[in-house]
Amino acid sequence: VWLSNDGGNTFELLADFHDDIIKNTYHSFYTSDITFVSQSGKIYLTKAGLGRYSKIGSISDKIFTLYYDHMGFIHKLTPDHFEAGGSPENFGNSKGSFGKAPDMGFETALAPQFITLNEMIFYAYVPESEPEESIYTKKFSNMHFGQ
Repeated sequence: VWLSNDGGNTFELLADFHDDIIKNTYHSFYTSDITFVSQSGKIYLTKAGLGRYSKIGSISDKIFTLYYDHMGFIHKLTPDHFEAGGSPENFGNSKGSFGKAPDMGFETALAPQFITLNEMIFYAYVPESEPEESIYTKKFSNMHFGQ
C-alpha cells in the first residue's frame, strides 16, 4: 500500500503485507477512514494522510461488501445478512463490525507534556522493581500512537 500526499507525483510505502495482497479498499468521506481488506480476509484501518494502520478484525464470508453510510458508520453486506457498524458510542468507528477492539489500557501513572496546542506526549511510570511479566501493562506500544 502506497501513500501520496501530492496528487500522485511521489509515493511513500505505507504498508507491505508480503504475500497477503490487499484486494479491496473502502473509504468514508465523513470520517476520513480508509479500510483495507486483504486476500486472507484481514481488515486494516487507517485515516487519510496517516502513515500508520491497524488491524481491526477479519471477515470469513466468501461474498461480501462493505460501505460507509452518510454518518460515517461502516456496514457489512452479504447475500443473506446485513451487519451494521455498531451502536452510537461507536460512531464513525469501524471496529464495531469486526470484533472486539484490542485492550489499550495500561496500569500506571501518566505524566503529560504539552508539545503544541494540539500535541502532547504521555510518560508512563514503570518502577524499577516491576516484575518482568507485568511490565507490558505499564508501557505504551505502537497501538497507542495517535490515540
